[in-house]
Amino acid sequence: MSKKLFKVSLIIPLLLAFALFVPHVPGGHDHHAHAETGPCAKYGVHKMYSQGPAIVKNSKTGKVIFHGGWYKCACGQMFIASGYPHLGGPINKYVTHGGIKSIQYISGSASFMVDSTKVYSTSKSTMSGYRFLSQ
Repeated sequence: MSKKLFKVSLIIPLLLAFALFVPHVPGGHDHHAHAETGPCAKYGVHKMYSQGPAIVKNSKTGKVIFHGGWYKCACGQMFIASGYPHLGGPINKYVTHGGIKSIQYISGSASFMVDSTKVYSTSKSTMSGYRFLSQ
């Protein structure tokens, strides 16, 4: 075997190993901006699967705060957003599990009564501790 072929045969496996095991190299491990450390007992990061449309109402007045979609993790945590982060869009207005007072299901939609002081907003499509996914 020639010296050049020998050198190439050593370099190629090293480059492949580098590409597969270093997270910042394209073609490496699958990393998502959503995949951050979080409070989920089952996954570490809540895997929030889209569950369908949602209407969010003030638990004291009954007035609609926003329309959007809701998400649920296998651990039971819920999240409601007026945006569509599972499609890469911004979260916009949102309520986390702690702000939800009750849920009522009406004609394929979920109606959530929430603590209006726990409605937040962000223009980001990701949030620490959550990974938004389609069904």
